[in-house]
Amino acid sequence: MEAKPWESFKDDVLTTAAAVDEGEDPGPDTVSFSDPERIARILTGTRLELLKAVMEEEPESMRALSRLVDRNPKEVNDDVHLFEEYGIISLEQDGRAKRPVVPYDRIEFAVTLELDDSSESDSDERLAVQ
Repeated sequence: MEAKPWESFKDDVLTTAAAVDEGEDPGPDTVSFSDPERIARILTGTRLELLKAVMEEEPESMRALSRLVDRNPKEVNDDVHLFEEYGIISLEQDGRAKRPVVPYDRIEFAVTLELDDSSESDSDERLAVQ
């Protein structure tokens, strides 16, 4: 997941599409937002704990996940469906239960803040924090 300006996102999509057309590997899946605050609203500490529990514990059902994170099943259900909307968690039917699954071994979160193109700055100073 990353937050970046629309033009930068559009350029990345076009570059990825060209790579796919050429038969190249497009690289890792990416979810992008034009507003960094949207990421902050989605990636709360409670939701990150839930995501980590799904990745590490591989719960057999939503109810089992609720017990793992000691949270209300309705709230867990809402959070899992939010992650599902962004392709971070998928739900697999397992009998009568739905099993939450994270189809990735690693998830990275990045936020890029840039000056608008209309700014008068000619420098290309950058800060990377890992």
